[in-house]
Amino acid sequence: MSRDHRLLDYDSLKSVIVHDPSTSYWLVSAIQSLEERDPLDAEDDANTLAELARKRSQEILDAAHRK
Repeated sequence: MSRDHRLLDYDSLKSVIVHDPSTSYWLVSAIQSLEERDPLDAEDDANTLAELARKRSQEILDAAHRK
């Protein structure tokens, strides 16, 4: 996906991501369920999930460096 995603509208970007063979099934499923949610609630949940994923990754990396 080399295109500048900031220039795409929601539907175009969604199509690019969903049809990219490197996109995980998990992400495709999350994008599909996004359509059924209130957009502000979904954004808040996505931000919370991203924060949790960053913390998990950082703790795993920190633990690996301590070994």
